[in-house]
Parts: sequence; structure tokens; C-alpha cells
Amino acid sequence: MRFDPPTLFVVLVVSMLTCTGLLLWSWSQHRREVSLLWLSAAYALAGIGNCFLAFRDISPDFFSVQIANAIILYGVGLGWNAARSFAGRPTTQLVPAGAALIWMILVQIPAIGQTFEWRVTIVSLGMAAMCLLAAREIWRSDRLRTRVAVAVVFTFHAAAVLLRIPFAVAGYLNGGIDEPYRDLQFSIFAIESAIFVYALAVLVVTLVKERVESRLRAAALTDPLTGLPNRRALFDRANSMIAQGARYQRPTAVIVFDLDRFKQINDTYGHPVGDTVLQAFASAARDTLRAGDCIGRIGGEEFAAILPDTDETCGRIAAERIMRAFAGGVADLRFSRGNCTASAGLSSSVRSTMSIEMMLHAADKALYEAKRLGGNQLRTAAAIAA
Repeated sequence: MRFDPPTLFVVLVVSMLTCTGLLLWSWSQHRREVSLLWLSAAYALAGIGNCFLAFRDISPDFFSVQIANAIILYGVGLGWNAARSFAGRPTTQLVPAGAALIWMILVQIPAIGQTFEWRVTIVSLGMAAMCLLAAREIWRSDRLRTRVAVAVVFTFHAAAVLLRIPFAVAGYLNGGIDEPYRDLQFSIFAIESAIFVYALAVLVVTLVKERVESRLRAAALTDPLTGLPNRRALFDRANSMIAQGARYQRPTAVIVFDLDRFKQINDTYGHPVGDTVLQAFASAARDTLRAGDCIGRIGGEEFAAILPDTDETCGRIAAERIMRAFAGGVADLRFSRGNCTASAGLSSSVRSTMSIEMMLHAADKALYEAKRLGGNQLRTAAAIAA
């Protein structure tokens, strides 16, 4: 079984250039994802390098072998930069350029430059190393499902590239320098490369789309000012936390906080200062609560915290800690500390299957009592036992 080498080169180059266009188009839709630009540049250079290789029988080896493989190595290095960019790590031209430079230096050694097996070995090792490094970067990036497939494709291609070394050695020993470009092994490797090019491009576009959708979902469930969960996100998580507590007969506490005289702060010092106060409360709550607790902004200057496996006594301690941390955190702002406090209402369940709405209602009643008494206080509702 034989394939025409020029045809395979054409297929491979067309694949790379087509995917370059696909990636550029995808980047135009998601301009924050610079990794798409890096990968499109990698494909473009790899396509140019393979064009040079296609003329190895009719052009000097300096262009069709040395320059061609240097361009390909540089392009594969840009693919590694694409993976680093996606993972949020700094990119560099030193590694891709260094790989190409090392190749150009080594190939000037007669024993290497004039020996097919040595040339294939050096280029294959460089390409495989870049692919494995790219797979590692993708694997360490955002916990997205498609990242596994991208890492597998990079790793599989690295293994396929390394397999060229023993085949190149066997082809060189059996048939001379040019023979490996005429046999079945070369055809298989060329086809594998074309499949890799298409698969990687499609998977990377899918990966970027998955990340964008994940960010949109997160944005829809996050309060943009404080970075806390919004009302919808808090309710979704709270009901499952309360239900789990009831299943294992463990108590759950719900605390509602309201910043005292917040409208007066806004009217006196302006909304930017008011925003700073809200952010200060969010920071104090995050730093004070446990990892398994959840707090969100449920509207205006009102916040709610869900504390699983927490009874009334422990809930009071947690609420008072947040109130003290908040008061201390805003002590350096431009208004007096006494004007920036929080009131809180606490409700707790005892092996209850009550919904978050009912527990919030009870905590709101306790909060109203704390506000009626002048603020900067904590009041507790009767424990819900049914």
C-alpha cells in the first residue's frame, strides 16, 4: 500500500492552513482567548515548514531540510505557548526560538546533517517534548472536561512522533536516505499528523467555548461588586446544604446581615465609598467563615450566610466574629467607625427539612428586631424543629 508523497504533503498543508483560518475566526469571536492566536500562528508556521519539505527533491537541503525543520520546530513551540496562554501562564519566544536554533546548530555537524536517521531523531525529540509540555500545561489549566481530550491528543501525537525514530533508522538502514519518504510508514505518519491537526483545532475551539460558557454561568451566579454568590446562587446551594443536614440529622444555621445606616453613608460620602463598605463586609465574611460555609449578597446592603453543621450557639459566635471583623476592617475609612456597623438575625434548624426561604424569613424577623433596637446587634429566632 503506497500513497503519493506530494499528495500527502498537500493534504497536510491544507489541513494546517484550514485550521489556521478556523482558529482565527474563533479568536475573532472570543478575543480574550489569545491562546487561539498562538495556535493559529503555530499551524501557519508548521504549514510553511511542510511546504519547504515538499520541495526537498528539487531545492537545496538548506531550505528544504534545515530551514523547513527549523520553522516546524518553532511552530510546535508556539503550540506550547498556546497551551501556556490558555492556562494563564506567561508565554515566551525563548523556548520555540531556542529549539529552532539548536536544530540549526546541530544540523551543521556533517555526521548529523548528512544522516537521515539523526535528523529525524533530533526533530522528533524536539517536537515530542513540546507536545508533552503542552499537554502538561493544558492538564493543569481550568478544570474543564475537554481539557482531558486535548491533553490526550497532544500526548498521543508525541508518542506517534517518537515512533518515527525507529522507523527512520530501519528505513535508512534498509533503503537509503530517500527511501523512507516512499514507504507505508511515512504515509501512516503523514495521515496521523493530518488527523492530529484537525482534532486539536476542533478540541481547542471546543475547550475555549466551554471556558466561555463556564465564565458566563459563573457571572450569572456572582455579585459583580463583592464577588460573592448572588441570591440565586445562594438559594441553590442553601437548599442542598439544609437538606443534607436534615438527612444526617445535623443542625444548620442561617444568618442575615444588614449594614446599619448604609443609606446615610451613601448620601454623605458617595456611592464609591458605599461600594467600598460593601466590599469590606464581603471580605470580612469570607475571611471569617469556614471553607464549607456559604455567604452571598441577597440585595442592596443585605447578606445571608448558610452554616452547615452549626447550632444556635456556634451560629451566634460566627455572626459576632463577622460583625467585629467588619467593624475593624472599615476603621481606616474616611468616616467614624461608629457609623459603619452591621446588624444580624440568626435562625437555626434542628434536624429540619425547612426550606431556605422559611429559615430566611425567621432570620429576617430576628434582624428586624436587632434594627429596631438601634442596630449593631445580633438577635436570634426560635430554633426550627419541624
